[in-house]
Amino acid sequence: MEIWGEISKKLNSAADYTAKETEKLTGIAKISYKLSGAKTKLSGLYQNLGKLKYNELRGSEPEEGAYEALIAQIDELNAEISQMETELGVLRNYKFCIACGTKLRGEMVYCPKCGAKQIPLDADPTEEAPAEEAPAEEPAEEAAPDAADAEETIADGENN
Repeated sequence: MEIWGEISKKLNSAADYTAKETEKLTGIAKISYKLSGAKTKLSGLYQNLGKLKYNELRGSEPEEGAYEALIAQIDELNAEISQMETELGVLRNYKFCIACGTKLRGEMVYCPKCGAKQIPLDADPTEEAPAEEAPAEEPAEEAAPDAADAEETIADGENN
């Protein structure tokens, strides 16, 4: 009878895993769809901004506040897109560097491009960014004297 208990546990575990993965894929699909629509809308707003400027350059005066209204809509939509990309990244286990914007795997602690310390994917987004960025900057500071020494060595070799 123990074997049936083990089989039952394994089947339940597999069913739970499948349900979680299905929920994750559904979430990815929903966010991707919303993100696509937001990017299409953003493209239209940029197009309207361009038309407004073109007409202005051709002598047509824009309505008062027309630029400000379009820019406010663009800024708001960019913020929404950024939020959706963050949510999508969490579901797909990636994130973007907080300093340079490079796409990173979710488990990365430091950015390989700029060295900035990253916020873990499971961290509370309302908390402040990590204050401890010194380790990421120390290797860069140590590398600078080595580069200067190498340049001096090259310069000494050229002078001899």
